[in-house]
Amino acid sequence: MNNQTVQNNEQGAAVVKAKTYKPFALYMLLLPFMASSGFLAGKEIAQGEYNSQKMEKISKQVRVVKLKVDVPPAVVLTEAVVMPAQKADVVFEEVDIFANRAIGDEVTSLKSIVGKKTKYGLNKGQVLVQRDLE
Repeated sequence: MNNQTVQNNEQGAAVVKAKTYKPFALYMLLLPFMASSGFLAGKEIAQGEYNSQKMEKISKQVRVVKLKVDVPPAVVLTEAVVMPAQKADVVFEEVDIFANRAIGDEVTSLKSIVGKKTKYGLNKGQVLVQRDLE
């Protein structure tokens, strides 16, 4: 009778009562299961993040042109605008992005846009695409 206690009632008959676990004991019983399941789930998530970062590092990158300032519509992109002599006047910059994030219509070099005209207003941080130019 390890989990039961025996008590006598007023008439002398033996009454068997089951021992109840206290909440702390129940918590201590479940704690290893909760901790191990949390650890294993966290490990799976971390492994997935690691794999995605590893794939991005080995992915092919392409060079695109990105705007550093806003450009109004109908501006002719002369060589002085595209490739200025001073760093403070830079409007465009070439940056590398992962090839799987490219849409395929991006401008890939600064030299290719010299002499073209913007169709629309272009925003700072925007990647320049061919359809934005005339």
